[in-house]
Amino acid sequence: MSRKSQIEAAVFHPTGKRAAASASVFSAAMERAAVAELKAAAAIPARCGPAIVPAPARGAFAVFSPREMVPGSAERSRHAGFDGRDAVRQADAFDRMEARVRARWSSLPERFRPPFVPPFTPGQVAVGRRYLALVERCEAGGIKCASLEAGRSGGTGGGFSEAIAADRAELNRMRARIGDRAAMTVRRVRPSDRGVEQRGIISDLALVNHVCLEGRTIKEVLVRYKWVGPKGWPKADHVKLLRQALCLALDRMQGYSG
Repeated sequence: MSRKSQIEAAVFHPTGKRAAASASVFSAAMERAAVAELKAAAAIPARCGPAIVPAPARGAFAVFSPREMVPGSAERSRHAGFDGRDAVRQADAFDRMEARVRARWSSLPERFRPPFVPPFTPGQVAVGRRYLALVERCEAGGIKCASLEAGRSGGTGGGFSEAIAADRAELNRMRARIGDRAAMTVRRVRPSDRGVEQRGIISDLALVNHVCLEGRTIKEVLVRYKWVGPKGWPKADHVKLLRQALCLALDRMQGYSG
């Protein structure tokens, strides 16, 4: 029996001190492998430069190229990263959903592979992330405003209050554009499905909040509201319909009618 087999046998069939020692060796090996995996996942691409240090606690992240408009031009943009480097940010539901679509696209034979089409447009992704930033600033600003009002002693603080008021006004406009229509409605349960939990109504506002604020993917939202098939996973048609509803809501948030 190999050394590895002896260790595994000792772990699953412990007998005395030798088994405990073997278990500790096996656990240490597993721990080293897990640490190595975390370090590999946290590695920063070289194009981001050495200033961004690897941090496993950061979680999943996405690399992006900062852009800025060329002065005097309304159409041309240029890389705006320090010293021409890219940057990183925390990955969100939009990154995860695009990664899954891209993985399926990459699995197709190259000669039959159509041009890649992301599930959301850059404008839709940008307004979704803008919505998250507004919510976070307004929630944090409410606490700061309360402390300012309670302890104000001659300081103006007007600029901060006006900025928070502007953020709240923009957030209210976005929520009004989203509306309260139902993105997915409850359907009749077939006689063969009686006794299972009823599917919940998914409103457009709830859908936007789940994806943009909570980081849930379309499939995770459907599971949350019991929109699953016999095997416990959402149907492709439901995923497509809910994604379309989210795209329309994000378009309205940008000011497009729909």
